[in-house]
Amino acid sequence: AAVPRAAGHAPRARTSRAAPTRRVPTPSRAAVPSPPDAARPERGLKTMLFADFAGYSRLHDAFAPLFQQRFLTIGAEQVAASAAQPLDVKTWGDAIYGVFATPREGADFALGLLARMLAVDWTAAGLPETSQMRIALHAGPVFETFDPIMRRHGYFGANVTRAARIEPITPPGMVYVSEAFASLLVASGERGYALEYIGML
Repeated sequence: AAVPRAAGHAPRARTSRAAPTRRVPTPSRAAVPSPPDAARPERGLKTMLFADFAGYSRLHDAFAPLFQQRFLTIGAEQVAASAAQPLDVKTWGDAIYGVFATPREGADFALGLLARMLAVDWTAAGLPETSQMRIALHAGPVFETFDPIMRRHGYFGANVTRAARIEPITPPGMVYVSEAFASLLVASGERGYALEYIGML
């Protein structure tokens, strides 16, 4: 029902003023031309590893140089000790990203890296006692192409993203793998690894 107006009171008209706007020019499609010989990159089955330190965001800058030196040294030692070298490996901050040709190569690297990290007292480098490396592994088809910024070959695709999403839910000091990774590892005939089902995450 309508609300009656009090006598002698005319309704006030509402006014508004549009805020000034500035048009942003739309870039021409020709501004970013595609290379004339561009071809769809190759897609192949690879294993992706993501690792970082839980609690790293609380690290004070006073300890950052010490942590970084130890962290990168251990990572480099694991790469050098690996029988099969990663197809690609990158670091940023407290993170390591690696791509491997087979699940076994990824598993060996992950377990070796974790063992090296667990042997270090990271509280001396400024991290809390609960902080430790966590590692995620996933396998699936990804694209391989040349990265003109990094000036090296790299890998990308939905399965790289999926591997990255497993790592944040991995408990410190553990290695979590996807069902796809576990299936491929077992299907390849490998029996030297203990795989425990933890459910849907």
